[in-house]
Amino acid sequence: MFNLRLLTAKTNIKKRNKQLVVLTFVTLNIISFSTSANWFIEGHIGKSKTSQQTKQPNNIDMSSSNINQKDNSYKFGAGYKFSNFTVSVNLEDLGEATNTFSTETTKPTEFYEQSIKFTPKFASGLSAKTMYEFWNNEKLNMHVGVGIFRWGMSYSNNYNGKSSTIRKHGTDFIYLYSANYHITSHTDISLSVSRYNFAQSSVNNLSLGLIYQF
Repeated sequence: MFNLRLLTAKTNIKKRNKQLVVLTFVTLNIISFSTSANWFIEGHIGKSKTSQQTKQPNNIDMSSSNINQKDNSYKFGAGYKFSNFTVSVNLEDLGEATNTFSTETTKPTEFYEQSIKFTPKFASGLSAKTMYEFWNNEKLNMHVGVGIFRWGMSYSNNYNGKSSTIRKHGTDFIYLYSANYHITSHTDISLSVSRYNFAQSSVNNLSLGLIYQF
């Protein structure tokens, strides 16, 4: 039994903690620096799903089971509104994906290297985004946007009682759409759809959040 797991929430703790310190520092300075209504903080929870199709590695007789291509996600951060544009920085975790493979092979290293390519991929990291408000009325406004995501992901496997972890990181684009509904003069409910374009797969995310403007 060859078990391959793609972990983000557990294996990137140190990296995310550094990001959290920076983001918390920036947020506190935003709050203390200005009472302007242009500054805002936000928090979202949602669901991620990879568009990658799980396949069988080449030249290896393998069955796959327990495929998990969905998981819960979260993000929170701070930003600033310029007329019809907003810019924001967020700490994001897209969740964890798993895939369990069963095989009999005399080439475990080759099998592991190939199976990584076909395991669903999520990530966590820090994003910077800009959004354009293309429609609004008194209660509802809609945005489209683009961003960059500095991410990290880890592959953790267990084979014949031995475990190991491989870590990767990179920077890729995010494409976003959101609809915000005003519930008070300072607070919005936000429904967001995002697409993260990684090199070997893409992740779609649907999230619901709160935005508070100062």
